[in-house]
Amino acid sequence: MGRRSIGRPVPRSLLLLLLCLAVLGVALGLTACGSKGGTSGSTSAAPTANILAVADTGAITTWDPRASSSSESRVLGNFYEPLIWANPPGSAEPYSPALATSWETSQGGKVWTFKLRQGVKFHDGTPFNAAAVKYSYDATKKLGLGLAYIWGDLKQVKVVDDYTVQLILDKPVPLEPLVSSEYAAWIFSPKTAGKPQSWWDKGREDGTGPYELQSYSPNQQIVLVRDPDYWGGWKNNQFRKIVLQVAADPNTQRQMLESGAVQLQESVARDAVKAESAESGIRVVEMPSLVSQILYLNTQHKPLDNPLVRQALAYATPYKDIIAAAINNLGTQSNGPMPAGLWPRDDAIQPYPYDLAKAKALLATQTAASACS
Repeated sequence: MGRRSIGRPVPRSLLLLLLCLAVLGVALGLTACGSKGGTSGSTSAAPTANILAVADTGAITTWDPRASSSSESRVLGNFYEPLIWANPPGSAEPYSPALATSWETSQGGKVWTFKLRQGVKFHDGTPFNAAAVKYSYDATKKLGLGLAYIWGDLKQVKVVDDYTVQLILDKPVPLEPLVSSEYAAWIFSPKTAGKPQSWWDKGREDGTGPYELQSYSPNQQIVLVRDPDYWGGWKNNQFRKIVLQVAADPNTQRQMLESGAVQLQESVARDAVKAESAESGIRVVEMPSLVSQILYLNTQHKPLDNPLVRQALAYATPYKDIIAAAINNLGTQSNGPMPAGLWPRDDAIQPYPYDLAKAKALLATQTAASACS
């Protein structure tokens, strides 16, 4: 159950800050308990001089946009941008222009052509162009970390001219979900070429997004400030600075929110959801998250190498009871490893129901088969 409270309009990228990924779930085989993240915001502690203070977990696995594959994306997404943005479910169009203004596919879906936005600069002053797109995708694919595997079918990034780039694929794939990804699809400055991991890990960024990193103190504070030259422009009622005060414990975050030290709480303890919702001056908005918790099974060893055993375990799992007891019903049973809204999720697939009789029957079938072999 996601919750956020914002007193002022904010750029699209800032919304990444508002998703809490505090979840708990259980999955067997290809089933998972998808949860709903939570944030809460105070309406009594108004931002000072367009500054937003956030109680944040400060969980930064890496500052390297090529390697990011975890919850640091809520911060990095304010520094970096993709070629296109994925719109919320129910929007008139599934995607919107970002660093690309238009795009089309041809030759059976194997060649995608993107027209790029002109007049954009990276935070180091380097102009954004087709060469920067090629550099970013090639560098991400070469490093091979995080979610770089999404480019497995990318054969070539071709610079057609300064503001036209083609992505040439080995086979047709739905490319729009990939180039709009918050992982492995961000565009970053070519001046970062050759920078070692130690350079990134000190807290560095070099994107085209609305905010720049002003300072980073591990386990203490992360400060973001406006890029005054951001191509999307600014309005007077948008935050000029965001201060993330690191507090890993949700209860500490709650104290910071209630005291007025921050206006937004990034992580809400599941057993405190109702209490915080009832607090005077705290506004709560619920939304689904894209988080899944998965229990992996080693299928290389007996008896889990047998699909009948794995199916029996899936049928024997009381998903609804676990969701109720572990996360106060702030989640739903998934039908597979991909949460709703992400490709290649298939809503036609039905999740395993809780059925002990069927589980026992499957195990009995397996036992009988083993006895006869």
